[in-house]
Amino acid sequence: MNTTQKGFASVVLIIALVIIIVGWLGYFELTQKSSVTTTSSPEKSQSTKEDQEIPWKEYVNLDFGISFSHPDSWQCKTYKTNLFHPDWYQTICDDDGTWSGDSLVAISVPHTTNTRSLGVSTIRSGTITGQNSSTITKTIYHSDKFEDLGSVAYIFSGSSNMKSYDMGAMYGGLDKPYRSAEEAEDVLDTIAKSLIIRSN
Repeated sequence: MNTTQKGFASVVLIIALVIIIVGWLGYFELTQKSSVTTTSSPEKSQSTKEDQEIPWKEYVNLDFGISFSHPDSWQCKTYKTNLFHPDWYQTICDDDGTWSGDSLVAISVPHTTNTRSLGVSTIRSGTITGQNSSTITKTIYHSDKFEDLGSVAYIFSGSSNMKSYDMGAMYGGLDKPYRSAEEAEDVLDTIAKSLIIRSN
C-alpha cells in the first residue's frame, strides 16, 4: 500500500470515528432533552389520585345520544363517520382545540368487528362494569416494532338499551397523549364507567 492510500484510509477512519462520536453525543443529548421535556411539560392527563382533585365535567350530545364524564380541560366533538350509515359516528377529545395528533380518547359507534393489527401483542385483558351494569372488555396492546408505543382499547358489544362502541387511546412515546398504559387507564376507566350511548 502506498503513502497516498494509507493517508486516504486514515482520513476515512477519522471521519468515520467523528460521525460515530457525534451520533452518540446527539443521541445522548436527545435522550436527555426528551426526559426533561416529558417531566417539565404540562401533562394531558392526570393519575387517579389527581383525578379526584381536578374537576371533571359531562359531555352530552343529544343529537347522537352520547354522554360521558371527562377532565374539565378537555374539549370534545362528535361527527358522522359513514355516509351510508347515519347512526355511525365518532367522538374525540383534545385539550388544546387544535384537533391534531392522537386524541386523548376516541369513541366509535357502533363497534365493528375488526381483526387485530399485525405487529401488536396483547399485554393483558379484562372487564370493567359500566353504566346499566354493562360489561366492557378492556385490552392493553403493545407494539412489537416500537418499544414504547401501545394502545388501551375498550369494547362494549351493545345491549337492548345501549349501542355498541369501541373506545381507546394511544400511549408511549413523546407525542402520545399518555406516557404509559397505566396512566391512560387511570383516565379512560373513569370515562368508560360513565359512558352512555343510547339506543334508538
